[in-house]
Amino acid sequence: MTRIYRLPLVHAPITNLSTEADETTFLQSKSRSVILHSIAMLTLVLVGGTVVLCAVAFVRYMTANHGVLRKMGIEHPATSWFLGNFDQAFKYGVFEMQRVFYNKYKDKKVYGWYDARRPAIVVRDLDIVKDICVKNFNSFIDRHTLFDAEPPLRDNLLNLRGEHWRRVRNTLSPTLTCISDLTFLLSHINQLVNNFREVLHRLLRHDRQAEFREERSDLREKQNQGEQERVRVQHFLGFNGEFVLGIFEGVNLQAKPSAGDDVQGEAGTDLSQLNIFAAFYKCTFSSSLQGQAIVFILAGYDTVATVLSFTLFFLAMHPECCQKAQAEVDAKCGKEFPDYDKVQTLTYLDMCINEAIRLVPPGIFLNRKCVQDTDIQGVHFPKDMIVVIPVYAFHTDPDLFPEPEKFDPERFNPENKTTRHQYAHLPFGQGPRNCIGMRLALLELKIVMAAILQKLTPVPCSKTVYPIKLSKMQAKAQDGLWVKFQLRDAKT
Repeated sequence: MTRIYRLPLVHAPITNLSTEADETTFLQSKSRSVILHSIAMLTLVLVGGTVVLCAVAFVRYMTANHGVLRKMGIEHPATSWFLGNFDQAFKYGVFEMQRVFYNKYKDKKVYGWYDARRPAIVVRDLDIVKDICVKNFNSFIDRHTLFDAEPPLRDNLLNLRGEHWRRVRNTLSPTLTCISDLTFLLSHINQLVNNFREVLHRLLRHDRQAEFREERSDLREKQNQGEQERVRVQHFLGFNGEFVLGIFEGVNLQAKPSAGDDVQGEAGTDLSQLNIFAAFYKCTFSSSLQGQAIVFILAGYDTVATVLSFTLFFLAMHPECCQKAQAEVDAKCGKEFPDYDKVQTLTYLDMCINEAIRLVPPGIFLNRKCVQDTDIQGVHFPKDMIVVIPVYAFHTDPDLFPEPEKFDPERFNPENKTTRHQYAHLPFGQGPRNCIGMRLALLELKIVMAAILQKLTPVPCSKTVYPIKLSKMQAKAQDGLWVKFQLRDAKT
């Protein structure tokens, strides 16, 4: 009899093999996840650590010099790690910030502040200011510059240093300090001022809009193509960026004429015979010539316009001063256009301009860089230290100018000028590195002011805001300077 046996099915080994494979895959996946997570965490730690280290290094870099003044025994306001003391400029504005610090250290000859990470000594004593500007000038011959510019901006008088600056300054000084050599330029000033005065005069007599368009066209017809942007009635008392950019687009000056170049003057004047161009021709490189031309345009144009605007505004706010200035102009100039000789006799008008510059100086402060260790009246100035002269603070110090907020031209009459320190009024600086164009700028201002006051009277209008609220960062009125002009009596 045949027996049949059922063999048992063996499932266990197969099940065990599948489980082991799954476990192996799971372990491998888990290992990869752990490795990836570890790499991610390590990367995060490295990146985070690098960021923290960079931040710490940056903070230490910005604050590395914040102990310099303390070690020198010079007091200064509390500093922020990033802006130093300049954070106060955003709080108060640069004008008020200067006064706040100046008044805080009233009993000190000097105090300090930090321009970001850069320490500076601020001189509060006028005798020390005089020594820095004149007596010890060779120790403070350089200006501090915020950045190293490229040519041609690098090669202008503001940025030049040491003997290079001295050579260029000595070359240009005779030209801009001897007004008699500038009669060619003065004739152009007179022409432009007269055109502008005629425009205002006619605008006030006729329909403003129609007359404005007509006169603007007339002005353009009187100018050649290169001068079209020089006179813009609506921007006459302000900085015209379009005008300046238009000049720079075509700046390609040469130190000496090249062979085959045509050198021509206007109205029969040979430019090569003028001292100003003869001085420029002495420059070795064209970039030096370009540098001087650019700084003369930027510094001279905007500064004169700013001072002119504020002077007219203050006269509008003080009609008794305006009437006195007009009476002087009438007595000295009559109906004739004010020329160089006549404006030299306008002493009260000069006082008005100086008082306006005192209240709103175009340069809020002066700076110098100490080029060698120097001691002045017990104060040590180390090499490379920046020195700041707080012009606006001096101009508004009640000990120097009583009731400093008041517009009072009599402060600058001959008697009152002798009662205060000669360095109390520093709108153009002092010493060998003062403003090279000071005399020309003042002459321009007096000619323009006299010409306007002969025919017109500035008065307040509905948009006038007084007292003036100054911009936080520059010598500009925050709300603008709004005045209107009235025609004077027909006799003038």
